[in-house]
Amino acid sequence: MPAVPFDRHMERGLPIGCAPNVHVSLVLLPEECRSLSPRRYPLQTLKLKAMAKVFARRFERRCSVAAAALDGGANPAAAPHESIGRNAA
Repeated sequence: MPAVPFDRHMERGLPIGCAPNVHVSLVLLPEECRSLSPRRYPLQTLKLKAMAKVFARRFERRCSVAAAALDGGANPAAAPHESIGRNAA
């Protein structure tokens, strides 16, 4: 049975409810919680780093195509929607 968030925070000794008159949602992204875990995932970490590089490259390419389209000098054959789902380098 998975621990509820309060239990996990208490187990880790996180200071919740200490600041007076401050009420916020405690939300952490999974990558922000990496240091809280005693387990390491070397192969998955390597895979995620590789995926991040590929996605960043594709995103930059699509942004440059979109910027060119806004400037009026885009090639219609190179539109971002054309490469979705294809293995384009």
